[in-house]
Formats: sequence, C-alpha cells, structure tokens
Amino acid sequence: MSPHAKKFVEADPYPWPFNGELHPENTVFLVIDMQTDFCGPGGYVDKMGYDLSLTRAPIGPIQNVLHAARAKGFHIMHTREGHRPDLADLPKNKRWRSQRIGAGIGDAGPGGDARAWTVESYRS
Repeated sequence: MSPHAKKFVEADPYPWPFNGELHPENTVFLVIDMQTDFCGPGGYVDKMGYDLSLTRAPIGPIQNVLHAARAKGFHIMHTREGHRPDLADLPKNKRWRSQRIGAGIGDAGPGGDARAWTVESYRS
C-alpha cells in the first residue's frame, strides 16, 4: 500500500477524514487530561468520591491507539491541566473548591511537590 493511500476511521455519521487524507504528515493523536487528578488514586476526582473506573476506562483503549499510532509514525501530543507556579491564572473559587475536598490545587501532593497532583500522566 502506498504511504499516501486513502485511509479512514469508521465513524458516524460518516468516515473521517472526509477525504481519506489520514497520514503521519498531517495528523496528530491528541491525548487530553489523562492525569492523576482525573483518573488516578488520590487525585482530585478520587478525592471528590467519584468512581475512578469511569475516568480510568479509556486508559487501555488510549494505550492501544498510542501503540498503533507510534508504530505508524504518527505524532502524539499530550495535554494536561496546569496553572502558573504563582497560581495567578487559577480562579479563587476553583482553588477554594479543591481545598474543601483535600486536593487543593497548588498544595503539596503525595510526593511533597505542589505539582505532583497533576503531573503524572497515564500513558504508555
């Protein structure tokens, strides 16, 4: 198969991308916010008392796609929620809410580092 053969991802209501131009040169696999705060024991969502199985459910499928995308040379990008070291970009009500549940944004995390709550990402 030519490296530029038409490639699609089956999707509803139609395959994506519309023109079949799905190649490492023009496509990135974007992994958003797979971090301790949202899907790890001791993170914000866990401290809120939610069932982590819901936020951890996509970890395996994401790892599968990461493996396949890397094997074919696709670019991978990870995002994470974060704030400036001085927390100037953190709304006061958001910090207050996080402190109420014992996972204060900017507070020392499990490893003693204020960033430890959000830095660890779940990726292969």
